[in-house]
Amino acid sequence: MFTLFDKAYISVDIGLMKPDKEIYNNVLEDLAISADKALFIDDKLEYVVGAEKVGIRSILFENLHQLKYELRRLDII
Repeated sequence: MFTLFDKAYISVDIGLMKPDKEIYNNVLEDLAISADKALFIDDKLEYVVGAEKVGIRSILFENLHQLKYELRRLDII
């Protein structure tokens, strides 16, 4: 499932739950990046809002077409 990614962060594995800000900060610290260099994508609004509260750009996933549009808009793809 996670073969496209270098790392995957699973809430239960790290003992923190979204949208608690500590889970986002934990991932940023582990990756050694600042919030403004990260992008968070999720289909749950409360989790997107949680990431945005710590300064992470976020996309609320609705469908593949919309996600591709948002990634192009951000000049990621």
